[in-house]
Amino acid sequence: MWNKKVHCTTLICAYGRQGHSDTAKLIFDRMLDKDAISWNALLSAYAQQADAAAIALAKMPQHNTVSWTSVLGAYARKGQHREARDIFDGMLQRDFASWNAMLYGLAESKMVSQAADVFAKIPQRSPAAWNAAILAYATTGHIELARFTMDSMPDPDSACMSTVFVAYAQHAPSAEAKILFDKLRERNLVLWGLMFQALARAGDLDAAEQLFLAMPATDVVSWTALVQIYAEAGEVTKANTVFFTTMPCRNVVSWNLLIATNAQGGYLQLAYALLFRMPQESISAWNSILASDHLSPQAASQVFVAMPKRDVTSWTSMLAVYRRSRDKTMVKQLFDEMPERNIVSWNVALSGLATDAGMAKHVFDRMPAWDCVSQNSLLAVYAQNGHLESVSSWFECITEKDSASWDIAISVFARNGESNRAFGLLHQAILEGNPCTQMDIAFLGLLNACNHLGLVHRGLSLFLSMQSDHSIDPSHYHYCCMLDTLGRAGQRSNAEQLLQTMPFEPSEVAWKAVLSSETRVLE
Repeated sequence: MWNKKVHCTTLICAYGRQGHSDTAKLIFDRMLDKDAISWNALLSAYAQQADAAAIALAKMPQHNTVSWTSVLGAYARKGQHREARDIFDGMLQRDFASWNAMLYGLAESKMVSQAADVFAKIPQRSPAAWNAAILAYATTGHIELARFTMDSMPDPDSACMSTVFVAYAQHAPSAEAKILFDKLRERNLVLWGLMFQALARAGDLDAAEQLFLAMPATDVVSWTALVQIYAEAGEVTKANTVFFTTMPCRNVVSWNLLIATNAQGGYLQLAYALLFRMPQESISAWNSILASDHLSPQAASQVFVAMPKRDVTSWTSMLAVYRRSRDKTMVKQLFDEMPERNIVSWNVALSGLATDAGMAKHVFDRMPAWDCVSQNSLLAVYAQNGHLESVSSWFECITEKDSASWDIAISVFARNGESNRAFGLLHQAILEGNPCTQMDIAFLGLLNACNHLGLVHRGLSLFLSMQSDHSIDPSHYHYCCMLDTLGRAGQRSNAEQLLQTMPFEPSEVAWKAVLSSETRVLE
C-alpha cells in the first residue's frame, strides 16, 4: 500500500481535515515515494500546529509557494503574526493564497495598520483580499475606512457589503446604517434583526415598526425583539398588545420579558397574573418581579416567601429591596441567612449598611474577594459618614481606580470644605491620564465649592472645561450651580448669556439665580 502514492496522499489529506495529524504523519513516514504534493498534504494536516508545520517545512527537500503558504497560514491562524510575517517576508514568490493568508491572519487579530500595509502592497487584489481588508477595518470600529474600501472595490459582493453593514448597524447612526441596508443584495433574518435593533436603539419606533412589517419572515426571536423595543421605550401597553393579540408564538424568553416589562413599569398585579399564566415555571420571571423598583418591602417579602424556588439572584434582589428602604437591620439579617452568596450580593449588603461604617467594614473584611465595585462601596461608606481621613487613606489603597473612585473622593472633599484637596485630586486624575468623562458628580461638587467660596472665575473655567477638555455634557444641575455663582457675584449679563445657551428649558431655580443677580446689581 505504501507504494501507492496517490492513495496515501489522499489519506493524509483526509486525516488532516479531521484533525488527526498524528495519523497523517504516521502514513506519511511509511510512504516509500514522497513528492511535493505529499509533503504539502502533510503541511496542510498541521494546519492547527504551526511549529510542527515549520519543522516539516525545514525537512522538505524542495519548497514551493503552496508549502510556504501552508506554514504561513498555520502561524496566522494561531495568532503568531511575527512568525507568519517572517515566513511571508522570506518568500521569493507569492500568490493570491499567500497574500490572502497573511491578510486574513492580521484581519482576524484586528491588527489594522499591518493589514492595511499588506493590502496596499498586493499587486493584484482578489475579492478575498478586499474582503479581508474590509473585515479588519469593520471589526475594529474603523467603519469609515471599511466603507471607503468597499466603495473602492470594483464589484463588492454580498459578503463584503454585509460585513460593512454589520459594523454600521452596531456603531454608526441608524440613518447611515439604513442607507447601507437598503443597498444590500441579499438579506437574511440576522441582517434584518440588526437593522431593527439599530433603529430601536436610536429610539425611532416608527421606523422600527415599518421595518418589522416589511420583513419577509418573522420568528419568535424577531417578535420578542419587537416587544423589547416597546419595553425599553416605556410603551408597556403596546408591548402587552403585541404579545397577546399579534404575536403568533411565544417562548420562555418572551414570557420573561413581558413579566419584567410590566413589573418595572409598575403594573405589578398584571405581572403577577402573567406569572401564573406562563406555560412553564421560570425562576427568572419571579426574580424580575422581585427586582421591581415599585415593590414595597412588605410586598417583596410576600413574593419572596411565595416563590417555589429561590436562587442567589432571588436572595440578592430581596436584599436590594431592604437596601432601597434603608433598613440596615433587615439587610444584615437576610444577608446572614443567605445559603450562598456571590460578589453582587456581598456588594449589595456592603452598600446597604452604608450608614454604619463599622458594620460595613466588618462585611468588607469578610468578603472572599474584592472587585472595583466593593472597594468603591467602602469608599462611599466612609464618604457618607464624613470620615475624611478614612476616605483619603482608603482611596490611596485602591490600586485600580476607576471614574467612580475619583468621583466619590473629589465630591466628599468638595462637599466638606476641603476644596484644595478636591482640586488637587482632580489635577492628579488628569495628570495620571484617567478619563473624566464619567465624573460629572465630582465636577458638580467642585462647582458648589466655588459657589460657596465666591471663586467665580475658577468656577467658570471649570464649567467651560467640562465639555471642551473632558467631553462631559453639563446637566441642568451644573448650569443652575454656575448661574447661582454668577448671580451671587452680581454678574447679570454673564448669567443671562449662560441662561440663553442652556440646551434645555430653564427651571424655576435657574430663573431665580438670574433674578438674584439683578437684585445684587440694584443693591
